Amino acid sequence: LSDFQKKQLEQLKTAPPPLWMNAAQRLVTGANSSVLDELNALCEDETEELRARAGFVLARIRAKETLARAVDLALNDKSADLRLTVASHLMAEGIPGLLKEAELIEAIKKGLEDKKKDVQFCFAMILAATGDKTGEPILKKTLTHSDHHRRESAAEALATLGNDAGIRV
Repeated sequence: LSDFQKKQLEQLKTAPPPLWMNAAQRLVTGANSSVLDELNALCEDETEELRARAGFVLARIRAKETLARAVDLALNDKSADLRLTVASHLMAEGIPGLLKEAELIEAIKKGLEDKKKDVQFCFAMILAATGDKTGEPILKKTLTHSDHHRRESAAEALATLGNDAGIRV
């Protein structure tokens, strides 16, 4: 690790939001195998916040290896809140297509079985963005969600799949 990378990793670990995101972006830009090793180690940290920050950076690097690690974190972390946080990072613009290219769709489908409905929703949205209809039942159920933003997102995702169930939302 260069001194610069060490400093960015330290800021990622210790800086308050949103300052740690600046360090995260610099790590994304200069990611190398040493940085990836450090991020993978953070994914195993006992501190949930550090695992979430590592998941954020891994998703933003957008390489097959880093996306696979972020998906693993979103599927298997002991914290439901962290699974939701990382799954939402994987919904970012352009990432669902990269997940498809990285052949991670079968892994993404496992997220539909998460105990937390919000996590299921994120994974259903990711699948819809790739044209995969597996999450359609979850999206249909979301049409009655109390949050109108959630209902609208589900309706739009269903529409992209050719399903007009959300037309009245």
